[in-house]
Amino acid sequence: MGNRLDKVLNKYNESVDIRKTYDVILSKLQQERINYERTLQNMEKKLRDKNCDVKELLTLTKQAQTLKQETQKKLEMAQNGEELSTMSNIVPVEKNLTLSSDLQHDLNQTKN
Repeated sequence: MGNRLDKVLNKYNESVDIRKTYDVILSKLQQERINYERTLQNMEKKLRDKNCDVKELLTLTKQAQTLKQETQKKLEMAQNGEELSTMSNIVPVEKNLTLSSDLQHDLNQTKN
């Protein structure tokens, strides 16, 4: 009877150890789930921000191309003598193209 009781006690202790191990694993998985959700949310926000930056850059690119074409036309007209006024008609690019401060910061970082 004592031998049988020892066997049952050993099995019980093994099951308690296994249960503790599973509890530790479960706790770690729950913590990882929380961290994963936060990380995912942060990454999604960064992606949205970068998509906005890309849209802004595309808009600025189109504006720059339009200004370039207009400037080239005015320059050709001035060179052909069709326009006698000074080159002050050409709008400086800096006045029409403005970057958001975040986008400017990102661009400065990529240059460095």
